[in-house]
Amino acid sequence: MTKSLTFTLLASLMCQAYAIELPDLARGIAASQRGDLNAAIADLRPLAERGYLDAQIALAKVYAKRLDPASTAAAIRWYRIALAQDTRVRLPLARLLMRTPSQANALEAKALIESANDQERAMVEAMLLKLYRTYPNLVDTRDAPQLAARVAQSPLIEQRREAITWYRQNETVLPEYSRALEALCT
Repeated sequence: MTKSLTFTLLASLMCQAYAIELPDLARGIAASQRGDLNAAIADLRPLAERGYLDAQIALAKVYAKRLDPASTAAAIRWYRIALAQDTRVRLPLARLLMRTPSQANALEAKALIESANDQERAMVEAMLLKLYRTYPNLVDTRDAPQLAARVAQSPLIEQRREAITWYRQNETVLPEYSRALEALCT
């Protein structure tokens, strides 16, 4: 074998080996979907750090799947970075902020929820009701009864469940809450 052919083969093999190690968005998303979160992070983090929006969102989702505080903080960080480019991540970010016990995070989640567009309105009302249950000091007492009534009328079981939980927790606050709870449970 000649030296130039040997060099060409070695260079080709080195390029192929290096190409396998390059981060790949599709491979990272596929790894996340099959539950291999470490492989997903290995592929997504370098792309996210370079500013690729899809990688930032996918990486945030990967971290959000883990339930430890450090991963939740990482997911929040990546969603906040992505939020600068895409407002569609405001609700996943709000959900994560609601998982972390902090008044500042609760206030940020409330602002994100309240900034939802009309298409997201039905979904966010149940989120807002849950936030009010967790942080009663954020409740606007004038709007809470109407909000709970709207959530209770939702065709979605998860949202009606949130209304039932709200009414149970606040049953003694207003007499109509007891009646609404009874109506929902029959």
